Amino acid sequence: MAKSRVAPLKSVTIPRLELQAAVEAVRLKCQLESELDMAVDSQYFWTDSMATLGFINSNETKFHMFVANRVAEIPRCSSVTQWHHVLGSVNPADLSSRGCTLSALKKSNWFTDPAFLHKLDLSAHSTNKADYCEFIQNGVEVKKPKQVLSTQSATNDTLDEIIKKFRSWTRLVRAITNAKAMLQNKSFKRPATTAEGLCQAESHIIKLDQKQAFDKEISQLEKKETLRKNSKIRKLVPYLDENNMLCMSSRTTSPLSYGERNPIILSKSQLTKLLVTHYHQITHHQGHNSAITALRQAGYWITGVSTLAKGIVHCCVRCRINRAKPEGQQMGLLPKKRTEPSTPFTHVGIDTFGNFFCQGQKNRAKEIGCDLYMPLHPSYSY
Repeated sequence: MAKSRVAPLKSVTIPRLELQAAVEAVRLKCQLESELDMAVDSQYFWTDSMATLGFINSNETKFHMFVANRVAEIPRCSSVTQWHHVLGSVNPADLSSRGCTLSALKKSNWFTDPAFLHKLDLSAHSTNKADYCEFIQNGVEVKKPKQVLSTQSATNDTLDEIIKKFRSWTRLVRAITNAKAMLQNKSFKRPATTAEGLCQAESHIIKLDQKQAFDKEISQLEKKETLRKNSKIRKLVPYLDENNMLCMSSRTTSPLSYGERNPIILSKSQLTKLLVTHYHQITHHQGHNSAITALRQAGYWITGVSTLAKGIVHCCVRCRINRAKPEGQQMGLLPKKRTEPSTPFTHVGIDTFGNFFCQGQKNRAKEIGCDLYMPLHPSYSY
């Protein structure tokens, strides 16, 4: 029994057509089994396509959908070991696909069978399975492995990166206060803000900034060691207070507050930039000296604060508007009608002024004043 199909009009590759022919052979085998009444001891499938044998002996998940569906259908009705390779010169199926004349058909093996089928050892014509798989290893139908790139977002942001997200010192402190309260309560509901919570948040932020800027100095003070000579804050004689915050020693015995006598030491950073901007706004934009004085009274000592405060005042929009110098206005050119001599009443101008509200006999009326002027001729006297 023989069966052949016409190739579709849509362009299909030769390996796909040969695989479709193998599917037709499997379907033909199932049809013969349902029609024959005799038992079949052994079954053999022959194909002259090395690509088809490679598809059958490989995993179906490696191929595209067209090939994968047909490769999955073939093992349902046949075994992989039943498939063998035959040379195209002795394959009678080529006569139906390639076509031939009537005289050539009579001399061919279409009505008989290939000569090698009469041999007892049919497995000798089979090819090694490794040769099939190697034949299609780099084929077009094989799926290329997809490259998946995984990105891991950094969750341990530095303090400066967190502070850049805030535009004021007040918002930063309130955000840290709410975050600490949510972690303690284990709830996303925003709690009520208290003065104690704000003070604790300020201390927490300052400790993080000091640890980032003066980590070596803090570790030396904890070990009760002398600071190195190249330390920037060695002349300030720093020490750690009861809250483990870095403070500056003072020799004054005046009745000042603890923060004014022993201010907290900070370095120039994003945090101190927000802090100087905050006290610059509190002093109502009076200048960098007023902001520095307010910082000292609040108990903060920032290294290089003068340069930082001047930069903040220089970039402050409100300060630039208030301290801007008035621009000198240049008067426009006089029109020719006012400079060229002419006879009287040739060019006349009128200015209006008002409004004036005058009381009439019955009600108030709005009055407008007019002023008439004209250029004078040098030959006339008025």
